[in-house]
Amino acid sequence: MRRASTVATILVGIIQYCLVTGAEAVTTECPKFSKQAITKPLKGTDRLATFEGGAVAMVGGLLVDADGAATAYHPKGDGIDTLCNGVAPYINGKCVAFKNGKTDKLCYQTVEKAQKANWVRASSPPMCIFGFEVPSNPWGGTYGNGELEVQGPTEPAPGFFRSTTAFSLNPKKWETWRQYVNADVIPYVAVPTKFTAERKLALKGGAAVVVELNSQREVLAIVGDTKKEDRLGEVSIAVAQLLQHPELKDPVPLTTKQLETKEGIEPPYKVKDGVVRAIVNPNNGPYMIFTFGAKAGLVESLELSAVRQFAGEAVAKFGGREHLVECARRFFESTK
Repeated sequence: MRRASTVATILVGIIQYCLVTGAEAVTTECPKFSKQAITKPLKGTDRLATFEGGAVAMVGGLLVDADGAATAYHPKGDGIDTLCNGVAPYINGKCVAFKNGKTDKLCYQTVEKAQKANWVRASSPPMCIFGFEVPSNPWGGTYGNGELEVQGPTEPAPGFFRSTTAFSLNPKKWETWRQYVNADVIPYVAVPTKFTAERKLALKGGAAVVVELNSQREVLAIVGDTKKEDRLGEVSIAVAQLLQHPELKDPVPLTTKQLETKEGIEPPYKVKDGVVRAIVNPNNGPYMIFTFGAKAGLVESLELSAVRQFAGEAVAKFGGREHLVECARRFFESTK
């Protein structure tokens, strides 16, 4: 009887604590998953499911997103990302997206003409710019207004374009480099725009977590960018670096000096055709990527510690990483 009374007292105390402090209940049951189709998977084994409060993808590989990094795009093409990942030709009233095939050549030709014109708007061909700051879109020739600006001497990478991301702490006014999500420093995932259109699945600035299944290594992240393509498995440089280098506590961005000397270059960076690029993550996975919708809230700071705390709290609300991964794994196995 004494033992039963003690247990009862403890339970009452826990209930009272939750009522007084407003502590949120942690989900211990598996979410109810719903299988979704992927129209453009990176690999044939990629899977997608939604659940109340978010979505989960199981992918065989990762792509690296450099948007938001200080050294992402350079007018001469010397950034860690190719300019054709940040611009698209504007033809017959449409932005022609960069893809494998004929559009590659169109984009390269557009960029080359702009470079020869020193990126002067009136002399540059029309294009849509989405990887770095632009006064208005479309831009070039008779379209748009104003000239493109590059980073000044007091900014992280003088001479480089100011790279942007879909999520911004202050989308109406440029105030600080920390306005956008720096791919070199902040772990983030890029999701299809249809995800963020349905705020239940993902939220620009919402929580996310990437898990490498073989090692169970996790990277707490946010949703920092969006893509029009129905494509999953795109992560910031910071995510790729932390997954590949478990000895690192925090991401280590490349310096402009390293871009010049090509010294100390390690994955996810690689010297390609004489230029340092952020490349496809060489690890084979598989990975699980969880995103959380409006229910989990919105990040309020782009400091790394704040991002980690925010994402960690969101994951805990759904029972924790191990619980979510095991639930999703069982669901995907049962729906092959």
